[in-house]
Amino acid sequence: MKLEDQHLQTLLKHKHFYDLFKTTGELVGFTNEIQNELLEVMRTKDPYFAYNGRCGACVGSFLVNVYKTFNEYIQ
Repeated sequence: MKLEDQHLQTLLKHKHFYDLFKTTGELVGFTNEIQNELLEVMRTKDPYFAYNGRCGACVGSFLVNVYKTFNEYIQ
């Protein structure tokens, strides 16, 4: 699978949220708009992927899953 440049740019643009979360366990400024951008990328692999955006643990898990899923593209 070839990841479109737009999706790769989205992953790279928001990677600092993932790095901060992995280092500190905190998510600061991770808005719904940013989550929706990453959800759009995630749905290129799994069109039915969903998560509970009102659950802090679920949001953190979503972020980790996105970058784990696309790790091969951002290295």
